[in-house]
Amino acid sequence: MPAPVLITQPTLYGPGVDPVTGVNLATLRVQDHFSGLIMFKLIELYNDVTRQVAQKYGVLLIDLAQELPRNSAYYYDYLHYTEPGAAAVASIIDRRLAPWLL
Repeated sequence: MPAPVLITQPTLYGPGVDPVTGVNLATLRVQDHFSGLIMFKLIELYNDVTRQVAQKYGVLLIDLAQELPRNSAYYYDYLHYTEPGAAAVASIIDRRLAPWLL
């Protein structure tokens, strides 16, 4: 039976400065009530559970949230990827998944 592979959700917002625009990604307004840092922390709650489940059940975790740089060249909004972003995601997944498949 094939084993699951879990992948965390990266975001553009969160700690740090976007290297393309120079915008502080923690202080930008994501929605009327939330800063980039608050939204990042909310997504990280989800990602932390994903990490815990992977560890508990011994399944492969690709921690895309940690591996994909926060860079607006990779996102067309705060969660969805541009073509270069999709290529970066594919490269990370390939690098982490290929050895596991052998």
